[in-house]
Amino acid sequence: MPYRTPSTHLKKMTMKNIFAFSFALAIVCCITAFRPITEHFEGTIRYETTVTGEVPKAVTDRLAKYYDLSFKKNDLKIKGTAPLMGEILIKKDLQKMYIVRIDQKNVYEVDLNDKRIPENTSTPVVTLFKETMTIAGYPCQKYQIQYDNDMKLYVWTTQAINADHWSEAPVFGGQLKLPDGVAGFPLRLQLVSSRFTLTGTAIEVKATEMDAMEFGVPSGMTMKKL
Repeated sequence: MPYRTPSTHLKKMTMKNIFAFSFALAIVCCITAFRPITEHFEGTIRYETTVTGEVPKAVTDRLAKYYDLSFKKNDLKIKGTAPLMGEILIKKDLQKMYIVRIDQKNVYEVDLNDKRIPENTSTPVVTLFKETMTIAGYPCQKYQIQYDNDMKLYVWTTQAINADHWSEAPVFGGQLKLPDGVAGFPLRLQLVSSRFTLTGTAIEVKATEMDAMEFGVPSGMTMKKL
């Protein structure tokens, strides 16, 4: 799907776009700028989502309550619990993303370097707050990212989780990358508009060796290109 600059895109957000943002909450966690602290993180982080305000019921009915973000080397898997029937696989080495729809028995392949997707050219205002919070056992600092007068994104990041090898991943032409000035790994993201608030918060960080088979495209599915 095409992405405009955040200020234009967020102002014209439709029900479909809001639903897609739930995945953005998870994807953005893997492509921001990280400071190397330890070995690259391998394991799964579970995020809980909440929404308040005037969000259409058609969106809230489809929004998964939990999303699991799993890392293994240069592979990433994003999986939402019911009602979402599927998962996203991002393979950095192949520069591919696979949207797996189990309910449709389809796999949609996306080229992460697709020239049809414009690069992010906006320059949001980033503010670092003194406020801190412990999330899933990790100390986090708070940032505000101001895109326009109607839409703000708050992120709480930790320096204790290292995923710097994903910092320049060209997902959607960089549209979902947190801007310069935001350091650390996001464990909480909160999108606030005049009509609604959408929040994703890490509730469990499980560092463990992952089976490479879990990051493969399932067999018996029909492959389609987007």
